[in-house]
Amino acid sequence: MSPFTHSDYTIAWICALPLEMAAARVMLDKKHNSLPQPSTDPNAYELGELNGYYIVIACLPTGIYGTVSAATVVSHMTSTFPQIQFGLMVGIGGGAPSRSNDIRLGDVVISKPVGRYSGVIQYDYGKTVQGGQFEPAGTLNKPPQVLLTHMARLEAIQMTSQKNDISTVVWKVLEQNPDMKDGFSPPRQDTDYLFHSSYHHADKKSNCQGCDKEQLVNRRPRDTRTPHTHYGLIASGDKVIKDSKTRDRLAEQHGILCFEMEAAGLMDALPTLVIRGICDYCDSHKQKEWQGYAALTAAAYTKLLLSVVAVSCTDRILRKRDRVRHWMVPLARNPRFVGRQHEINELKEMIMMQDGPSKVAITGLGGVGKTQVVLELAYRLRDWDKDCSIFWLPCTSHAIVEQTYLNIAQTLGLHDVKPAEVKEQIKTYLSSKSAGKWLLIFDNADDVDMWLPAHGAGPALEDFLPQSEQGRIVLTTRNRKLAVELTSSNIITIPDEDGEVASSILQQSLIKKDLLKDHVTAEALLKQLTFLPLAITQASAYINKNGLSLSTYLGLLQEQELEVVDLLSEDFKDAGRYKDVQNPEKNGPKHPSTLTSMANLASTYWNQGRWNEAEKLNVQVMEIRKTMLGPEHPDTLVSMNNLAYTWESQGKLHDALALMEKCLQVVQQSTRAQSPSYQILLSCS
Repeated sequence: MSPFTHSDYTIAWICALPLEMAAARVMLDKKHNSLPQPSTDPNAYELGELNGYYIVIACLPTGIYGTVSAATVVSHMTSTFPQIQFGLMVGIGGGAPSRSNDIRLGDVVISKPVGRYSGVIQYDYGKTVQGGQFEPAGTLNKPPQVLLTHMARLEAIQMTSQKNDISTVVWKVLEQNPDMKDGFSPPRQDTDYLFHSSYHHADKKSNCQGCDKEQLVNRRPRDTRTPHTHYGLIASGDKVIKDSKTRDRLAEQHGILCFEMEAAGLMDALPTLVIRGICDYCDSHKQKEWQGYAALTAAAYTKLLLSVVAVSCTDRILRKRDRVRHWMVPLARNPRFVGRQHEINELKEMIMMQDGPSKVAITGLGGVGKTQVVLELAYRLRDWDKDCSIFWLPCTSHAIVEQTYLNIAQTLGLHDVKPAEVKEQIKTYLSSKSAGKWLLIFDNADDVDMWLPAHGAGPALEDFLPQSEQGRIVLTTRNRKLAVELTSSNIITIPDEDGEVASSILQQSLIKKDLLKDHVTAEALLKQLTFLPLAITQASAYINKNGLSLSTYLGLLQEQELEVVDLLSEDFKDAGRYKDVQNPEKNGPKHPSTLTSMANLASTYWNQGRWNEAEKLNVQVMEIRKTMLGPEHPDTLVSMNNLAYTWESQGKLHDALALMEKCLQVVQQSTRAQSPSYQILLSCS
């Protein structure tokens, strides 16, 4: 088992070809054992150490090259190794020699910012301007400043000393790895053919032995075989350049020294320095004879560069574990979000104040907009605080909670954690100072038994809440008693009636805005929906889908209660809802979901003062639950309690008191009286 973790590796070394990866491996001072990977990461890695740096080497899939493939590899790489700070794209490329740049096979070209370009330009992405010249679109990110600085230092060292040249490294590697000599030794110098741009390869099926040597460019012989280094622009794109005239045209226009196929896919995803050993001249005379040696010279330069960058010089850049920010919010921002500014400001103040509460609960009726308030806060907090990680946990089921915890563990780099231990491990990590600032959001925390289990049951979610001066926890729940249990008095209540917010939501949600010209009907509809944002959004979706008028839909709402339940159960899509949660299909009058909807509707009637309608529904729900669940079931007792409150509001005090006493007697005699559900019910009676 490796003594290292994914978070120990800080430099990514990316290769396109296996021979480039082979050259990279032999440059390492030490090789490390492999680490487990998440199932979502298909990359193959080599791990090791070079001059005190922990390096992860990755290679593109065989046969799948180009900018998109490179970007995909780096995306997986940075997810699995969260502390990677910059990349090194090291391998072979095609040279663009000119009168001012005597580039030869085996030389090394390193990306360097020139003018308005960052060091890499994408030669196949842009526009053709007047005169037929190509103009690249946009600019890519620059290489890391620490590498540019020490790149200049290495250049100065090589001007005054031959001790640290590329050839020394190459020959040492070949001596230590004799099996590499056949494929990676430098070819004969007289096979470095540079033909005039107007002369094309004679026979595609053979090498350049049959080409006219009179067409070779006359170049002065070099005094040494040591590869030269060139600093400047590297052109990157998804097409292989095998035409010398295209090479010369682009090189002359932009000052390009080298062509390759991957770097443009990396620069914006990860700050990267590109290092290319020249193996051909991007013409029809392309041969593979120089590829192994060119890969080795590029890798040798990389080793030399890292040898002059002291580890202590990059501590501030590479040791940023405490400041890495994570974003795990599964819901898209709601572009139609309106109102609730008071609640958002209050919540912001509570979670951002230095000595603020560690836990805050958002309570309110189902559909009142609790999720949307916290979702909007999460997106705003992402803009306010660049150092704060945000994790969102939907509490819609035990399975979803468990899977979300596993996803968080992978994001944090805890890949080898067992599912049974994942919640404890995340609690430990987030409770440590190294976790930095964070916000945990538990949405739909309504299930009492999920949070406060019955006596003798296993630990519940409350036992796994982390504690840190840098962390805050926000819960949304319909259960106010649970909110008090978990957060004491740190509770923000979302009002269930806000006419202004309701009107804005309706206006934002309807496709046909002229429907709102019927002000009387619009106001009546909002009142019928009790101003609940979710109900308004659902109603708008139904109206939009079926092309109804407001009066027609209002008429449907005023049908019999069970038909209203069916109407309000119509499924709809919305960016602010969980994709795997749908409204129920028609389940019948005795289905638990139907009974819950009827009870919620009765509660709405009760809030509106429509006592008779509330009484009728509560009686139906209570009788069905008695038959289906039994008289001692918590849901049956809740129905009895609700009916008693309704009678009390109607002035039927004798009937209300009798029903409450009966409910209390059943609770006290029940064998399940110690469960949280019964305890909460007992406190209500």
